[in-house]
Amino acid sequence: MGWCTCSFFEEGGNVIDTLGNMRFYVLPILLINIMIVNGQSYYTIIDDDISSIQAISSVKKVADKYGIKITYAATVSKLRNKELADVLLQYQSEGHQIIEHGWTHSPEVWKEPQWETCREELDKSSALLDSLSFKNHDFFVYPFGKYSASTQNAITPKIKERYRMAFDARGHYCDLSDFNMSYIPRFAIRWHNNMWAVKYWIRKSHDKNSWMVFLNHSGKSRDYKEEYLSEIIEYCQSLGMENLTFVDVRYKPLIDFSSISRSV
Repeated sequence: MGWCTCSFFEEGGNVIDTLGNMRFYVLPILLINIMIVNGQSYYTIIDDDISSIQAISSVKKVADKYGIKITYAATVSKLRNKELADVLLQYQSEGHQIIEHGWTHSPEVWKEPQWETCREELDKSSALLDSLSFKNHDFFVYPFGKYSASTQNAITPKIKERYRMAFDARGHYCDLSDFNMSYIPRFAIRWHNNMWAVKYWIRKSHDKNSWMVFLNHSGKSRDYKEEYLSEIIEYCQSLGMENLTFVDVRYKPLIDFSSISRSV
């Protein structure tokens, strides 16, 4: 029997499901126990890093076409560029959300993070976003997202004190049987991924009434194409999945936040 491994799952994942001769691998990703209260499946699209006006405008064009909202995870030091900051403020006024993704996205800071160095970055990020009148940015996407367990354990409690929710890519292996009590964070989408396999995961998420969080990189041509993002959104909509930003989750009676505070 042959194997067909899906390119969007990095090496080192575990086999979690088999369909005939199709074997699927999954990254170690954080599963946070939540309670979906109304039997509906959801999806969120994070556009990561915020590299340029041209890049984020491309994602915004796709979002406008399908009537959805994007969560932009900003490397905040880039917003010292007033033109870029003004564009994102306009997006915010239209219902999109800007959240924090570190000050520099520097590997020296975030690959093996020390809390005091991280804290200085986060303080600068929050202060600048406040000064520019960005709202509801008390959500955080870890730069790089993958750490040793000991490193993550050292900084996670501090991150929890600062942010409403934080998202990384390390934790339990994804177990399909747990989807009805879980969400899938930071599911990276890249145009060279096998679309059949991506749709397989979307369908599984929908069938289990889960909240699926996609990670898009509009500033990387090797990862992003408008057509690919469009096809994913069309498929989610065809299944009746509802689009959310993180602020929607915060103010909507969707999940039990007490379980998140125990688990993140």
